[in-house]
Amino acid sequence: MTNLKKHLTHTNEKQASVYDINSDTILQAESFYQMLSKSDYYRTEKRGFISGYEMDDWAKAELEIQASQKENLAT
Repeated sequence: MTNLKKHLTHTNEKQASVYDINSDTILQAESFYQMLSKSDYYRTEKRGFISGYEMDDWAKAELEIQASQKENLAT
Protein backbone atom coordinates (compact mmCIF):
# COMPACT_ATOMS: atom_id res chain seq x y z
CA MET A 1 0.00 0.00 0.00
CA THR A 2 1.41 3.37 -0.93
CA ASN A 3 1.84 6.13 1.62
CA LEU A 4 -0.97 8.12 -0.01
CA LYS A 5 -3.39 5.18 0.23
CA LYS A 6 -2.39 4.62 3.88
CA HIS A 7 -2.99 8.30 4.64
CA LEU A 8 -6.37 8.32 2.86
CA THR A 9 -7.47 5.11 4.61
CA HIS A 10 -6.44 6.49 7.99
CA THR A 11 -8.17 9.81 7.27
CA ASN A 12 -11.39 8.05 6.25
CA GLU A 13 -11.31 5.89 9.40
CA LYS A 14 -10.84 9.00 11.56
CA GLN A 15 -13.71 10.77 9.81
CA ALA A 16 -15.96 7.73 10.29
CA SER A 17 -15.16 7.55 14.00
CA VAL A 18 -15.78 11.30 14.42
CA TYR A 19 -19.12 10.88 12.65
CA ASP A 20 -20.05 8.04 15.02
CA ILE A 21 -19.15 10.16 18.04
CA ASN A 22 -21.12 13.14 16.73
CA SER A 23 -24.19 11.07 15.85
CA ASP A 24 -24.12 9.42 19.29
CA THR A 25 -23.83 12.83 20.94
CA ILE A 26 -26.74 14.19 18.93
CA LEU A 27 -28.88 11.16 19.81
CA GLN A 28 -27.98 11.53 23.47
CA ALA A 29 -28.88 15.21 23.40
CA GLU A 30 -32.21 14.47 21.72
CA SER A 31 -32.95 11.72 24.23
CA PHE A 32 -32.04 14.00 27.13
CA TYR A 33 -34.27 16.75 25.74
CA GLN A 34 -37.19 14.33 25.33
CA MET A 35 -36.82 13.06 28.91
CA LEU A 36 -36.54 16.62 30.14
CA SER A 37 -39.64 17.72 28.24
CA LYS A 38 -41.70 14.82 29.62
CA SER A 39 -40.56 15.42 33.17
CA ASP A 40 -41.29 19.14 32.84
CA TYR A 41 -44.75 18.41 31.42
CA TYR A 42 -45.63 16.05 34.28
CA ARG A 43 -44.48 18.61 36.86
CA THR A 44 -46.63 21.27 35.20
CA GLU A 45 -49.58 18.91 34.96
CA LYS A 46 -49.24 17.94 38.64
CA ARG A 47 -49.38 21.65 39.54
CA GLY A 48 -52.56 22.11 37.49
CA PHE A 49 -50.86 23.98 34.60
CA ILE A 50 -50.65 27.15 36.67
CA SER A 51 -48.33 29.57 34.88
CA GLY A 52 -45.41 31.37 36.41
CA TYR A 53 -43.35 28.31 37.37
CA GLU A 54 -42.00 27.32 33.95
CA MET A 55 -38.34 28.00 34.73
CA ASP A 56 -38.55 26.26 38.11
CA ASP A 57 -40.20 23.21 36.56
CA TRP A 58 -37.60 23.02 33.80
CA ALA A 59 -34.66 23.44 36.21
CA LYS A 60 -36.02 20.80 38.60
CA ALA A 61 -36.65 18.40 35.72
CA GLU A 62 -33.11 18.97 34.46
CA LEU A 63 -31.61 18.23 37.88
CA GLU A 64 -33.79 15.14 38.21
CA ILE A 65 -32.69 13.73 34.83
CA GLN A 66 -29.01 14.50 35.48
CA ALA A 67 -29.16 12.81 38.89
CA SER A 68 -30.83 9.79 37.33
CA GLN A 69 -28.14 9.56 34.64
CA LYS A 70 -25.34 9.84 37.21
CA GLU A 71 -27.01 7.12 39.25
CA ASN A 72 -27.20 4.87 36.20
CA LEU A 73 -23.52 5.43 35.44
CA ALA A 74 -22.56 4.55 39.01
CA THR A 75 -24.27 1.15 38.85
